[in-house]
Amino acid sequence: MPLLKNDVGHGRNTYPPSKGVPTMAEFEFNSAVGKETKILLQGKVPTYEAQPFDGLDVPLAKRTNLYNAQYAKHRDAIGISNHANANGKSSVRGFGVFYWHTSKEAKKLAEIILDEYKKEFPDREKYPIWGSGLFPSVPKTWTDLHMCRETHANFVLVEWEFMTNPDALKLLKSSDYRKRCALVNAKSVCRWYGIKFEIEDKQESKQESKPNPEQKPKEEYVMSDKVKKLVNLKITDGQNPTKSVNNAYVWDIVSEVIRVVYTDINKVEDDYQKQIDELKKQVEELKNK
Repeated sequence: MPLLKNDVGHGRNTYPPSKGVPTMAEFEFNSAVGKETKILLQGKVPTYEAQPFDGLDVPLAKRTNLYNAQYAKHRDAIGISNHANANGKSSVRGFGVFYWHTSKEAKKLAEIILDEYKKEFPDREKYPIWGSGLFPSVPKTWTDLHMCRETHANFVLVEWEFMTNPDALKLLKSSDYRKRCALVNAKSVCRWYGIKFEIEDKQESKQESKPNPEQKPKEEYVMSDKVKKLVNLKITDGQNPTKSVNNAYVWDIVSEVIRVVYTDINKVEDDYQKQIDELKKQVEELKNK
């Protein structure tokens, strides 16, 4: 069963004292990416977070124990731990992924994430890669990371950028960059599991209606004097002059004409009266059909 262990590095009580820079606590960036990753994967791949979003810090050992307990239930699970990097030299910057040095599958996952990052951020000047972008986590070296070493699943740790670099810090603080980092995560996870990734746009596109070249503009209707007379006599309302009509409607008009004529003529010959009565009878029959 697909499952992402969606790890966010550090809790809200870690800066101060240490995990962050004066204008940004690291957990803020990590949590934002984790939250958006979870949203993007809804309906595709479930996620599990041992470190609550914006919650107090859960110690590393406890987190990895929780992830390992999940792995015992879901052997196909993978893990991504989100971080913002730091360095004593403010000039250092770039994107990098760490994986356990003996795990071929974890390396494969790291390579997928690096590839998706390069696709999402093709401008190397604005979005540089730190070294090769891939770092094996080796025991008793500076890359010996607890999250890579102690987890049983294929787990990688992503350092998205250096918060100690002014230009990179601007990216890390931007909502757009955080969402795009989450997009890299989501695409990578779906690619790992062979799931097609699509974003459902919930906002309806507001496109201006284009005129139909075949559609002719409506001509303004001007009521003629003859029609005005019929309106005054209450035979018709004069509306929809081009509307298609059926027989019943025609007979309604004829009936109204007869009514007017019959009212205005005081003396009507017997033969005319019979014709009128017969015509009225036909009109009533048509109405009842």
